[in-house]
Amino acid sequence: MPYVTSVERIGYQRGRQEEAGALVQRQLRRRFGPLAQETEDQIVALPLERVEALGEDLLDFNSLVLSALKGFEQGRMSSGKAGRLCGLGRVEFLLQASRAGVPVVDLEGEDLADEFV
Repeated sequence: MPYVTSVERIGYQRGRQEEAGALVQRQLRRRFGPLAQETEDQIVALPLERVEALGEDLLDFNSLVLSALKGFEQGRMSSGKAGRLCGLGRVEFLLQASRAGVPVVDLEGEDLADEFV
């Protein structure tokens, strides 16, 4: 088995991340048309696990909004990032999420009680 240095491991990891990002960008473009540069930049900045999850979500959904809703619902992206992914502002995205039945607030116990004081 060949010896792999830490630098080689980092390079390999970055290569995997870049390839995964490029694949997801191609999938998004094919399904939804041209992407905003900001969206492409956000995909490149995502950790590998999130890029892979986004790619898997794309297999399940036929709408960029639905894909963003799923990522937000599962806590994999913030409402702001999800909104930008589908070309909406944060507030507009939260309204869409609420209409789709996706909880926009996740409070429990004392945090929830504090909101009603």
